[in-house]
Amino acid sequence: MPSTRRRFLAAVGASGLAGTASCLAVVGRDLPVREVGAPVESVGGTGRLKTPDGRFRALAVGDRDGVPFPDANRPVPVRVWNDADRERTLRIRLTLGDDGTVFDRRIAFPADDVLVVDLREPNGYELAWVDDGEARSLATVAASYFDCNESVFEAAVRADGRVESAGLTTTLGCPWTSHVGSPF
Repeated sequence: MPSTRRRFLAAVGASGLAGTASCLAVVGRDLPVREVGAPVESVGGTGRLKTPDGRFRALAVGDRDGVPFPDANRPVPVRVWNDADRERTLRIRLTLGDDGTVFDRRIAFPADDVLVVDLREPNGYELAWVDDGEARSLATVAASYFDCNESVFEAAVRADGRVESAGLTTTLGCPWTSHVGSPF
C-alpha cells in the first residue's frame, strides 16, 4: 500500500495537471476574429481617425475570457493606417507563430482611415500587408508584450507603398502572474 505522502503527491499532481489543461489548450487553436468598434481610449491617438459613431473600426482577435490573470496579460492593439488621400483595398494577413494564418482579408480603407487589430490572447503574432504576393511586415508582436504594461503598435501604409511602423510600451514592473506562457 503506497504511503500517505505518495498518495497526496499523486493527487496534487493529477489535480495540477487538470487545472492547467485549459491554459495549455490556448496555443495552437483557431482564434475567433470578429468585427467590433474599439473605444477611443483603448487605442490612444488624437481621435481624429474615428468612425462617425466615435469609435475606431477594429477586428478583435481571440477571446479575453480564456486569459488567466487578465489584468497582468493585457491585450495589444495594432493600428494600421491608410496614409493616402484616396480609398484603397489592402490585403491584411495575421499569423500566429508557427501555427499558421489566423486571417487573410482584403479590407477597404477610406482615405486617412485606421483599422485596429486588437490582439486579445497572449501569443506571438505577425501582422503583414500583402502587396502583389509580397508580405510586408506591419508589426511583429512577441508574446512578452502581453503583460501588465500598456503596449501599442502602429503601422502606416504610405501613399507611395512604403510602410513605416513603430511600437510603444510602458515599462512598469509586472507581477509574477504576467506571461501566461508559464504553466500558471
